[in-house]
Amino acid sequence: MTSLFTPLHLGGLSLKNRAVRSATQDDLGTAQGQMTRQELALYTLLARQNVGLIFSAHCYVSPEGKASPLQNGLDSEKNLPMLRKIAQSVHGEGACMAMQISHAGLKAPGGKGPSDFSLQELENLKQAFVRSALYAKEAGMDGVQLHLAHGYLLSQFLSPLENSRQDAYGGSGENRIRFPLEVLRALRQACGNDFPLFIKVNCNLPQPGLEEEYEQELLLLLEECKKLGVLAAEISGCNFRAFPPSAGPYYLKQAQALQKAGLPLILVGGIRSGNDAQACLDAGFPLVSFCRPFVCEPEFLQKVQKNPSHRAPCIGCGQCFRQLSSHGRLCPLREQGADQALLAL
Repeated sequence: MTSLFTPLHLGGLSLKNRAVRSATQDDLGTAQGQMTRQELALYTLLARQNVGLIFSAHCYVSPEGKASPLQNGLDSEKNLPMLRKIAQSVHGEGACMAMQISHAGLKAPGGKGPSDFSLQELENLKQAFVRSALYAKEAGMDGVQLHLAHGYLLSQFLSPLENSRQDAYGGSGENRIRFPLEVLRALRQACGNDFPLFIKVNCNLPQPGLEEEYEQELLLLLEECKKLGVLAAEISGCNFRAFPPSAGPYYLKQAQALQKAGLPLILVGGIRSGNDAQACLDAGFPLVSFCRPFVCEPEFLQKVQKNPSHRAPCIGCGQCFRQLSSHGRLCPLREQGADQALLAL
């Protein structure tokens, strides 16, 4: 039986287990988008606590796509020295790490949505994603994850509710996936066939009645991603903050319907115990992703390894999101949550 601690060879990556740290905004950077020694400590802590694959907090690919005041940027060489240190430290602890790259679109202050971009601006944006991926590769990272979820720009392109373009980039599911796929092709061409690519995507929409259409769109997207050599897709949803703590894996059923595309899937959302993780593995997902359990309890995986039924003390209160902009991602349940423990490194 595959367990959370079974090693996995995924493409060219050798992962020591099936545990993934989902991209989690930490607000430990600077107003200029620069990464800090606190982030070096945070990623070292995650690797030291036995996480197999770490996705970084999302990094903007261009300043106008910045989502929050202390978000990190991967739009220039400014973060290369710190990224190199982070990559070396994470690898020294036996973990792998990929950078998540994004553009906030309408979620940026004064931002633009899919219909607001000219064709030339879309081409410029593609090149911005390429530059960011090349910086990640130059720094020694193990890949990049393209953020197609949570209402940011590429997620907006996929949504029939937000993409009202009438050209080749809107109007049908095939057209709505076109620009994200063009970005992925550009990344593949620039970074080479051996550089790992991942995506993160919502499995649902906020408006009922579009589920069947959107599922077919996602299946087509995932099939094309498989052809491009994308290693895996992390499956999330647009409403992850709305579930009660007892909900368990939020998107298990929706994600199972996407397995037929044949691309390895990583499930995230509401997975807060060893039993939750095992249920996902038993359902055919090769990797399981955690967010708030690591915020609340840095040693979560060590406790699960000793006791497979261990559950993180996270109660889903959402205070870590509310405190994010002014205090970093702090868990109010315990003084030694991740943001405190990292200071001891």
